[in-house]
Amino acid sequence: MFVAPGRVLCQTVRDESDPNHGRLEANRAAIEAAIDARGRRLEPIELDVLPYRQWAGRQIALPYLNFYVGNGCVVVPLACLPDDREGVARIQAAFPAAEVVGVPATNLARRGGGAHCITLQQPAVS
Repeated sequence: MFVAPGRVLCQTVRDESDPNHGRLEANRAAIEAAIDARGRRLEPIELDVLPYRQWAGRQIALPYLNFYVGNGCVVVPLACLPDDREGVARIQAAFPAAEVVGVPATNLARRGGGAHCITLQQPAVS
């Protein structure tokens, strides 16, 4: 997620045995290698907190990066786990002028979505 010109909040994980580790490292490397429209390298800001919950016999990720940015606020989905405090604090650091609000999102995550997913715009049908 872009948090400022040239700055991208990038999901990573600390645990190298995490099944998402390789993909997320590849994403970070791609961001690091990219340039913006003005020819500047992008700066990845790692968010290495990725909570998981068990649901229906499988493990699902509940990324804090599935947040919604509004006018002066950021709505962050919460996993309802101890990592929530750190995840919200990291996002607050990326958006220092915004009010960052956490909302429980386990029901959305079980169905494959989050705050960002459910707030995407729909085009008008003409």
